Amino acid sequence: MLGAYFGIPDYASPRWQELKAQVAADGLRNGHLLAVAPASGISIIAGTTAGIDPIMSRFYYDEKKNGLIPRNAPGLDADTYWYY
Repeated sequence: MLGAYFGIPDYASPRWQELKAQVAADGLRNGHLLAVAPASGISIIAGTTAGIDPIMSRFYYDEKKNGLIPRNAPGLDADTYWYY
């Protein structure tokens, strides 16, 4: 049921009705569809970044309970080195 959420709370304010109509016309970017995983530990296994945080350095340390793990930007090679 598309748009069913707007019928659940009993809101009758003009702003709520305006938002309901706007979402019905234009759609909604659902925050639940934005995958934040994998978490830090799984990202090491998968060879990717943890969550949606940007990589700001070619080399960095991932802090864990038992210490620091050295990491490098995913896909870092001679061709991508200068993009980081």
